[in-house]
Amino acid sequence: MLREYKANHIKIKFEFILNLFIKLWSVHNKHLCIMKKILFLLVIGGALITASCTKQYNSVEPNQTVFANIASSNWGTANAGITDTVVINTPQIDGYFNKYGNVSVALTFDGGTTYEPIPYVYNNISYSYIYGVGGIELYAQSANGTQVITTPPASTAKIIFSPSN
Repeated sequence: MLREYKANHIKIKFEFILNLFIKLWSVHNKHLCIMKKILFLLVIGGALITASCTKQYNSVEPNQTVFANIASSNWGTANAGITDTVVINTPQIDGYFNKYGNVSVALTFDGGTTYEPIPYVYNNISYSYIYGVGGIELYAQSANGTQVITTPPASTAKIIFSPSN
């Protein structure tokens, strides 16, 4: 009988330990299951948030081209005749455009058949320009920069305004 009691007691202890292990395991699995559900919801939520973002396209206006006729008499001399200058008024160049846009200038001496982008040397006269708010200033000087030049011939300036952002 003592043997049966011991065997029964061991069996009860074993069943108790087994039941305790099963309960702990199921509680652990419940936590894992809850954590998996939370993680799944976070992943789905993140995917929805990322997918709902819209890409923003900044539209840039196309280039604008303006022509300016420059008569030979429009040129003024500076530096004792070494440099001639002419100013072309360009209201397109405001403060914002001056900072973020670009201005390109080309000259034609043959009525628009060909245009030469500045800086350019034509008949031993070097042409260059600077621009700022409201205007472009063209410069003409000898190719070596030291000789007096004749007044540049009549020409047409092709001015290209390239906006940017």
